[in-house]
Amino acid sequence: MPGRDVGAANAGGVDIVYGSSGVGLTQAGQQFWSQGQGGILGTPNADDAMGALSFAAADLNGDGTDDLAVGNPFDAEAGPVDSGASWSPAPRSIGF
Repeated sequence: MPGRDVGAANAGGVDIVYGSSGVGLTQAGQQFWSQGQGGILGTPNADDAMGALSFAAADLNGDGTDDLAVGNPFDAEAGPVDSGASWSPAPRSIGF
């Protein structure tokens, strides 16, 4: 949801919708994640566009649990203006 206003205009975020085999996706437990909550560092800034880039669920750290990677193409938390970032929050810290 890159155009969503979360603390700043067009800061963006990601809607997380859970599902399971045989049931499919369900709104039960649905969450919205943006910068500054759980394991996602930083502060939402205008036009960060978090979620505009593809994201994937995979076991990124080899612990046997799927992790989520989310693109934030115009973030500037750790570098020059609009340098971008990719976030992979710890699953347990934000309920994934």
